[in-house]
Amino acid sequence: IISWHDKHSNQALSYLGYLLYSSTKQRDDYANTLLAKIKSGCNIHSQHNLSIRGHATVLNVLLTLSLWHVLCLIPFPKSFFTFLRSICFSFLNFNMFPKISYDTFRLPRHEGGLSVLNASIQQLSLQF
Repeated sequence: IISWHDKHSNQALSYLGYLLYSSTKQRDDYANTLLAKIKSGCNIHSQHNLSIRGHATVLNVLLTLSLWHVLCLIPFPKSFFTFLRSICFSFLNFNMFPKISYDTFRLPRHEGGLSVLNASIQQLSLQF
């Protein structure tokens, strides 16, 4: 640590890979950065000819990998999960017609879904 960080700092402090924030603005800035990274990854992987199961696997394993680590530590607001859901829905339904509902994607495979993880439920299970 080479400088002072408090609630007036522009960015939150990252210590050993863990985010230490002291204001909601710092948390929201980090959330926006995280969403931008996930969206960028979705754009990159959308260029590949993946099957629908491939999209679901890439989403669960590659694109949201850093998200699961962060959800253990940081409580995000509902708006974060709404925006994340829209990013995931766009990625899963890329070049598909008709569109499949997000709730169908979240169903287990034996029920006809793709077992896409729900981030808001994951946050509750990882924090408590």
